[in-house]
This record gives sequence, C-alpha cells and structure tokens, in this order.
Amino acid sequence: PEPVKPQITYKELGFTFYLNTDGTATVCGVPEGVAEVTIPTEVDGYKVVEIGSYAQRIQNSSDVESLTVPDGILYLNWQAISAFRNAKVINLPSTIVEIEYQDFLDGTAYYKNPDNWDNGVMYIGTNLITVDRNVPETLVVREGTTCVSNGAVRYTNTVIKEVVFPNHPVPG
Repeated sequence: PEPVKPQITYKELGFTFYLNTDGTATVCGVPEGVAEVTIPTEVDGYKVVEIGSYAQRIQNSSDVESLTVPDGILYLNWQAISAFRNAKVINLPSTIVEIEYQDFLDGTAYYKNPDNWDNGVMYIGTNLITVDRNVPETLVVREGTTCVSNGAVRYTNTVIKEVVFPNHPVPG
C-alpha cells in the first residue's frame, strides 16, 4: 500500500494550510494586510480543494476588499467566506460541490450590493448563497446554478413553498 502522508499545518506566502492525508489541502488562514486575496490552487504538491471553517485570520478579514476562489476548490466550510465583511467582490468557481451555510449578515459589503441579488436570492457566480424576505413563494433558481448553499433556503426563509430548478434533469 501507498504510505499515508502525515497531517500537518503548512505556511506559504502568508497563507496557512492543513495538509490532508489524501493529498489535498485545506486553507486555514489568509495573509494579513492583503486587500485582494486569491486562494492558491496548490501548495507543496497538495491540491487545494477546501476553505476551512472558523480558521485563523479567516474570522478577522476586515481588510480584504476582494476574494477570489479559483477553479478546483470543491468545498466551502461553515463561515468560510462570510467573515470577509468588507469584501465588495467575491468570485467563486462553478467547481464548488458543497457550500456550508454562509451567514451573510446585513452589514457585509457584498450583501448590501443590490447587484448581487436576483429576485430575493443572493448568488456568487453560479452558486446560490442565501435568500431574503423578498423571495417569492415559488423560487425559480437561476439557470446555470451549480451549487446551493446548505440551509440557504431552509434556515433563512419560511415563505418559500416550492423550489424550481429550470432545465435540470430529473434523476431516475
């Protein structure tokens, strides 16, 4: 059998990573004093696939004005991006397969920007992040949506009676 890589914490260019035993890496912290943060795709031969939750510095990222998460990132853990309170620009790839609930509070710059909302729904790229009180009873998810944040509809709204995914094949 192939040797198991040790689980270790690794730092590079101000980022902190957790190097997982399966050869992937999780971002645990971002550089201090950087206004435009772009998450790397690889670190020390490990493919970066996840942004961790409640990790150092990710909780206190008020100086970040823009956050770019590149293709290849698959998971955004609990509160992974919601702490970037002053970021006016957040770019997420369509490669994301799971987004833990992100509590974009009214005070965040991204939340306040009406351009990030479509019929009561906040999107980041092809990812549905949350809904607000203005969402209709029948929520028609924007075509091309590739991921819906866990709890985006369930935890934030009781008005929705039906969710429709246009042009989405029904399994079976």
